[in-house]
Amino acid sequence: MTEPPKDVLRDIVLDKLLFGHQLSKEETDYYNLHKDEPDFQNDLQFLTDMRGPLSIENRPLLKAQLKEKEQQILKSKKVIRLMPTLAIAASFLALIAVSFLFWPSQTNSELFSSHYEAYPSIINPIVKGEQTAASVLDEAMVDYQQSNFNKASQLLESINSKTDTVSFYLAMSQIELNQIPAAQQNLELIDEQTSRFYLESQWYRALLFLKQGQDTEAKAQLQLIANTQQHPYLDEASRLLSEMK
Repeated sequence: MTEPPKDVLRDIVLDKLLFGHQLSKEETDYYNLHKDEPDFQNDLQFLTDMRGPLSIENRPLLKAQLKEKEQQILKSKKVIRLMPTLAIAASFLALIAVSFLFWPSQTNSELFSSHYEAYPSIINPIVKGEQTAASVLDEAMVDYQQSNFNKASQLLESINSKTDTVSFYLAMSQIELNQIPAAQQNLELIDEQTSRFYLESQWYRALLFLKQGQDTEAKAQLQLIANTQQHPYLDEASRLLSEMK
């Protein structure tokens, strides 16, 4: 039987090692002879890394690895010898491209969870004895800071005069309690652009639209944010838009 050229044999060995196939005697001899060579180890490690999960998070990394490997090959002028190896790598790139079309997209709940973060309290609460609206708010913010959202929600609900601050933190507490429709209603009360929480309420309204499966409304709200220069959630909104299909 005619023996394959050494460079072809090298890539056959790499391919079998990559996919866990058994080596022939000749291939085993080749592997034992070259396994400690830096070039062989680097090629095997590269291809092994390429077999990592083709998740959404790993795709940019895999593309960067391919680009880096391509540059290394061009600089070292090993194009002819490594062409079969490049063919294997190219197949992974094709698989990545196909995965963009067929990889299961994240659900709305998963997207919500990956982007949602409770808004911090910007109020320094000072609890006083007299039960004025201000003191109730202070007490509510103590509970909010301690993640006691049920108590915070009850206290904020008890305030008759709903300022934007009250409505916003009531909505935040209700989100934590999974009272989504109620939270959405309270965020919609903050409709004045002069409000301290107007921009924040835009972002959280978009997230709540998403969580409730209202994709059209969510995308419209996110696009509004993405088109607003210097919006604090501009980058986050753009990223979420790109993740929605």
